[in-house]
Amino acid sequence: MKKFACKAIFDKDTTSNTGVDWAKSKRCILKVNENSFEVDGRTIVFSDIQEAKIRIVPSAFFIPGCILSLSLKNGSTHHFGLRDSTFFINNLNLPIKVEKVMVPLIWLRRIIILALLIWVFRHLWSSLQ
Repeated sequence: MKKFACKAIFDKDTTSNTGVDWAKSKRCILKVNENSFEVDGRTIVFSDIQEAKIRIVPSAFFIPGCILSLSLKNGSTHHFGLRDSTFFINNLNLPIKVEKVMVPLIWLRRIIILALLIWVFRHLWSSLQ
């Protein structure tokens, strides 16, 4: 069994990559077994999954995150926000569609963050001397 910290949105057909959905989502532990997921008292058996999809979302802080979406045969869909996707892509006995999401102006956000960090460190360095 492997455990992952995640944020979960249960029983919702679609969700955005960012925004209010994730602000209201539930923090929980996603446990991955040989043939099932366990999360928040629910067990999702691989045979009940109609489609599994991972959306890899780049971050302005250079650490990509991912959203694991599980569409079940009963019609419900669950979404899990995770930090890393490599385990889910490579180690599950489940076919998973991988989709890379393009975030608008991600390069501009990264440049602004780097510029702010450089300014803060230069300011701290000059105040220490």
